[in-house]
Amino acid sequence: MEVSTKEVEDAVIQFYNNPNSKKDIHTWLTQVQHSAQAWNFAFQLLDPTKTGEVQFFGGNTLYIKVSRYWHEVPKEEYESLKKRILHLIAQFANSKPIAGRLLKTLAAFILNTLSNEWPTAIEDLVTLFNPDTVTGIQPGTALDLLFTVLMIIPDELENCQETMGIAQPTRNTVRSLLRENSKGVLTLMHQVMQAAQVSNVTKEIVVKALESWLKLPLPLTQTKDLLLTLIPYSNYAVMCESVVECLRTSLAEYDSKNPQTTIDFILQLMQLNSVLEEALQADDENTASLVYGLFTSIVENHSRLLLTVALEDQGERRAAVLKLVGLLVQCSGTAGQYPTHETLSNIPFSVWYTIQEDLLTFFEGNEREQLNELFRPVYLQLVDTFLHKSLLPPDEALSAEERELFRCYRQDICDSYMYTYFILKCGMLEQLERHLHNSVARIQRDPEDWRPLEALLHAYASVAETVADSDTYYVPRFIQSIPQIPFGENIHLITVTLSTLGAYADWLNYHQDHLQHVIPLMIAGLVNEMLVGAASQALRDLTLECPVTITPFSSPILEACQKALVQFPVADSAIKERIVTIIARVLSVGVPHAAVITHLNQTLTPIITDIANIKDAVLASGSYSKEQRFQVVRQLKLLACLARHLNANVPLNEVAAPSSALELSAAPATEQPPPTSTTAAVVAEEQPLLMVLRLVLPLLEQLSATTANLPDIVEVLCKLLKNSVSTLHAEVEPLLPQIVATLKCLYYTAIHPGVLDVTKMLLMLFGQPNSSHLSELRLLVETVVNYTLQRVNNDLWNYTHVVQALLNLSTHLCKKMPHTLHPEHLHALFVLGIEALRLPEESTIKSASSFLNHFLQLSRDYKGVIYEPVVRQNTEHFLRTIITCICNSPRHSLVPIGELLYSLCKLYGGPELVAVFRKLEEDDKFMPGRIKQADKRKFATAVMGSSGSKATTAAVTDLALVSRGVAGTEYGAATAHPPPFL
Repeated sequence: MEVSTKEVEDAVIQFYNNPNSKKDIHTWLTQVQHSAQAWNFAFQLLDPTKTGEVQFFGGNTLYIKVSRYWHEVPKEEYESLKKRILHLIAQFANSKPIAGRLLKTLAAFILNTLSNEWPTAIEDLVTLFNPDTVTGIQPGTALDLLFTVLMIIPDELENCQETMGIAQPTRNTVRSLLRENSKGVLTLMHQVMQAAQVSNVTKEIVVKALESWLKLPLPLTQTKDLLLTLIPYSNYAVMCESVVECLRTSLAEYDSKNPQTTIDFILQLMQLNSVLEEALQADDENTASLVYGLFTSIVENHSRLLLTVALEDQGERRAAVLKLVGLLVQCSGTAGQYPTHETLSNIPFSVWYTIQEDLLTFFEGNEREQLNELFRPVYLQLVDTFLHKSLLPPDEALSAEERELFRCYRQDICDSYMYTYFILKCGMLEQLERHLHNSVARIQRDPEDWRPLEALLHAYASVAETVADSDTYYVPRFIQSIPQIPFGENIHLITVTLSTLGAYADWLNYHQDHLQHVIPLMIAGLVNEMLVGAASQALRDLTLECPVTITPFSSPILEACQKALVQFPVADSAIKERIVTIIARVLSVGVPHAAVITHLNQTLTPIITDIANIKDAVLASGSYSKEQRFQVVRQLKLLACLARHLNANVPLNEVAAPSSALELSAAPATEQPPPTSTTAAVVAEEQPLLMVLRLVLPLLEQLSATTANLPDIVEVLCKLLKNSVSTLHAEVEPLLPQIVATLKCLYYTAIHPGVLDVTKMLLMLFGQPNSSHLSELRLLVETVVNYTLQRVNNDLWNYTHVVQALLNLSTHLCKKMPHTLHPEHLHALFVLGIEALRLPEESTIKSASSFLNHFLQLSRDYKGVIYEPVVRQNTEHFLRTIITCICNSPRHSLVPIGELLYSLCKLYGGPELVAVFRKLEEDDKFMPGRIKQADKRKFATAVMGSSGSKATTAAVTDLALVSRGVAGTEYGAATAHPPPFL
């Protein structure tokens, strides 16, 4: 690219003055910055006569060239380039933006030369910018420049993986050299911080430079004395943030080699408590948040060390540790309403998890008991603090955004309650019980004083999952107190109570004698429009956890559910789904068969009537309205809930068909043929769900014909069928022909992966070689495979989910039921699997690789029959696709493709495959560009001689790096040999 300095200068000026063409100009300027000519115009743009914008662009260009294109600089020009950079820094010393870019340029220069050409760079910097000897620069400015470049150097080293071409070994060498030079740098910093004549502005730069060097990292034994000199400067508002961040960085990692130094330093940092107290008295929330944040970071990073000290030391150190943790409790209890009046109390949330996690992980037996007892007062105080801080403010006190912040804040408190319970155990329940008595007494005296009780109920709900099932003292007393609460018309309080009781569903399953205290409130809530949401949620949780123990309450629960469905016909769909779930769960256990039929008729009649009416209207008009579509999905979801949870687990029996389109009958069937599966049994009563399916399947088949281009309806229809088959298992056999017919109709109307999932379930149940339904299911498989191949041919990208589902189904058939695959489909399925490797989705690539792997295995298990010729016929296409995917697909696909290639070479690694590799190697039109013939040859040799899938995957990764042009780079090395934990 041939460009002149004048063209670049004009483009920069136009970029700032012409907002309409910024994008195009930016693209062009970026290109010229990276061109070889940039070395020439960068210095010319830094001419003193140019505008500030042009000079800044010149400085930035010079930084880009030095940091990213160092290889373009001949070694003999290093010295002259250094002198020019230093001259420019002196020239622009008083222009902060431009000097900043030039100092970054100098830092990049030093990182590129420190290990060889300029090993004394750090010492020379101190000499060059010595305020006593420097010329042309003010002494104060010289110090600022010196410590600014010292601050930049470690930061640039940290970021050089992205911005510079420094290899990892060189980076490690440079880091070691910087550590070797750190003693002199720290000494200089110490001198400057103690010099009274140096301004605080300069000292702040020193502190920032120190923080940067601490990240190398430097041992605390080397930096502790200097760090302690920073503490007095935390009283200065201008320096407080820099000082605290520096101190935080110094303790960011645990130094296992010097725990004594670490704990001594931590205890000395307690001097900051005076800074904290002054800030709190002055309402300086910013300074307080910095100090609290530092204390939080200390406990998070050194919790185990602090716990050990508290355990082993019984004097000042233990007291200091407890004081440190107590300060964080104080932070959690900051006065005022979060987040309107204060934003400090959310800072230490992570600490409460860390302490209990380390205590339970690293301490056992008597040590753990001692620590629990030691921290018991702290955590009891924390419980009281959280109960106060989680009090709901008046509704009008918070904006919508503030309410969301407070909701998240309360959730963090709920999580902290769990961590607190692990420390206090029954001590926490005892504390909550004391608050319960007080809160109930307060609301009895004043019904408006309900917020403390509401916050307390949240606390009880938070520990519900962690409370042991065997607790027979505190939780029973809490449950028994519920009827004593004077709720009145307080909807919010009742809602929270219902949610809390639902959280204890698992506990109630083991203590059924307490159900009498909670069921009445839930039933009453079901028939209250304001409470039906919370009541249905709680009762659903209860029926899921207590399927047997809830049986004595079946009648009132069912009556309340039926009333709710009638009273609230337009209720939220999630509420109705929960109510139907409750009905299904209750009807599944202990309810007489006649009562089951009665309640099912009550529940299903309006649902089926609604679906039938909409179906008729759609058939008449030819399309769904938006409301009709929504309503059908809503009603089908209710049926899907019923199908999932209505499971009496009664063996099949011959039962008569319903006496009308909307009525289920308990009378025996006379026309239904007996089941043929060996898993079916003739008993007195039929599964209720089977009767439901017999009623709705004709309607579903008719509905299926109307679902073209309506994936939401198709999805819920498939979910209904899937839930039905999952619940009934082999008992669904009498209705298998109708289900198969519905699936075919549904798939022809709207090709959907859900149909293939149900097909797979049916094959698992009835696809055995001796099954009487085998021919029927083989025909279903042929239908879906044929139709899928027709629809997705040459358009895989628009049908990725269907392709993935078909490949998953085909994989299952290859593994378990190869007898269900039609020979005519094998070639097409194999080719489909190959083409699916080109798709972008990781899950699809894994499905394709799994199918092809099993197909290859099957071809050897059935050698010489029908599978092996398919593989041999497509070997070249298979191998071409694999190599193409290696070079072009996302990185996540390399492992499954590597495993697939290993299988191919292992199972077909003879002369024919060698010949295919050689053909591709000699084909110059195949994979042109970065992939050379030698790369192909090396790759073929590696995979053909591979002794395992890991070696093949390594060869695959190497080829991928070559194709992307990053072989031999640091990124390439990290990709080819990731850390063990990845």
